Amino acid sequence: MSKDNKNASNVKKGVKWSIIDVYGVQFISFSFSLILARLLTPADFGIIGISLGALAVVKSFITLGYSEALIQDQETKDSTLNSVFILNLIMGVLLSALLFICAPSLSAYYEIAELEPIVKLLSIGNVIESISKVQTALFIKKMDFKALAIRQLLAQLMAGLVAVFLALNHFGVYALVAQFLTGLIISTILIWLQSKWRPKAGFHLSELSRLRSLAQYSLITGLLNRTSKEVFTFSIAKSISIAQLGYYSKANSSTNFLVSGVSASVNKFLFPMLSSLQVDEAKFKARFMDVYYMSLIIAFILTSVSFVSAESIINLLFGKQWLESIIIFKCLVVRGITNTHYSLVKSTILAKSKTSVGYKYDNIKRLVELSSLLGLILGGFDLFLLWLVCTQFIILIIQSMMMNKAMGYTNYESLNFLILNLAVFSCGSIYIDYVISGFGNMIIRDMIKVLLVLGMIGLKFLIFDSKLLKEVRMTMIQLMRKRH
Repeated sequence: MSKDNKNASNVKKGVKWSIIDVYGVQFISFSFSLILARLLTPADFGIIGISLGALAVVKSFITLGYSEALIQDQETKDSTLNSVFILNLIMGVLLSALLFICAPSLSAYYEIAELEPIVKLLSIGNVIESISKVQTALFIKKMDFKALAIRQLLAQLMAGLVAVFLALNHFGVYALVAQFLTGLIISTILIWLQSKWRPKAGFHLSELSRLRSLAQYSLITGLLNRTSKEVFTFSIAKSISIAQLGYYSKANSSTNFLVSGVSASVNKFLFPMLSSLQVDEAKFKARFMDVYYMSLIIAFILTSVSFVSAESIINLLFGKQWLESIIIFKCLVVRGITNTHYSLVKSTILAKSKTSVGYKYDNIKRLVELSSLLGLILGGFDLFLLWLVCTQFIILIIQSMMMNKAMGYTNYESLNFLILNLAVFSCGSIYIDYVISGFGNMIIRDMIKVLLVLGMIGLKFLIFDSKLLKEVRMTMIQLMRKRH
């Protein structure tokens, strides 16, 4: 089999299993969350949101960016893997101890006594996660997403069953704690069983020094991404209420499942695929643009449909106690487009090894999005949501400009497609949602909205993008027809 055919085959497998991984895991997790949402309260989800937020910020330091650097490293040796594994383990132990010690202070700050024991329990997750980072990086490096998908599917299934059992037996928020830890433990055991690599004695600072530049970028980027994300969690919990945080968390997780899975799927296979094509500029650009148009089309469709059917989604799936999250869901659903676009642009920048451009790009995106917290301070939660929506559109424009700079595109090549679709889909979806809002039965009303939105999307692509759709269709057919 030729090298090109082999690469195409790897891409096909990567796409298939990354989608199974992302959507399969999210489907299982989301299915269990539907059950748990009816057994637990918004405050329970708010408490676990704060706890996992603290854990997420701390665990950014577990790998210090070295596990992520292994994916890009072209000269990975066993001594490199051993050194990174030992570093991860040491950091995991230290960070678990740090979070355990800080648990009382976190509990006192939010004036929630139940936070202390929960944070202490979750702190052991750092140690557990540290011993699987290298194996995970190796599977990603060789684009073996099948192993990762099977691991996550089984882990989430078992974790969900444990959580539902505990929730039915009135364990409250501790059912969510058990769900997280169970999933982490099982996924770690499975990846050790699947991986052929085993750590050996030997720690070499020279190997870490060789990866330092890549690791530093990954560390700073990961830390800032997680911190900026959790700032929203901490700010809402402190400024509004723990229940409001629960509504926000549930709306956010729902949008992640329904629309943001596209970005996660893209990110899993696009970066390693493009990294292998760094020297072939023509193939790099062609492959990227195929994925770019395909991913955004899917994201636009999912976002529009989810927006107009938000009431049915929340009411039917979670129950009446979660109705306050409908407006939050509608505001956050635009992140489906933003996150997909972000993954596309970020994978391109990293694959081109333009870390300085990527660093600036991340910081600009972060600052724009964090500015929405001013709305929370100045005008409360409603102004915060409005401000957050506006930042998403600004970020999309910035993302396109950064992509053009990294790949040498003109602004017209990406902005023309993006802005036109944003204008059509956002205005059309809002108009349809408003006009049909007074219609009787909720389910029938939302079904009519969905049909109108799909009709609008079909007409738009038929009139303006028929040539593009044919090119994307032909590319996908070619990829699917290629065999070993």
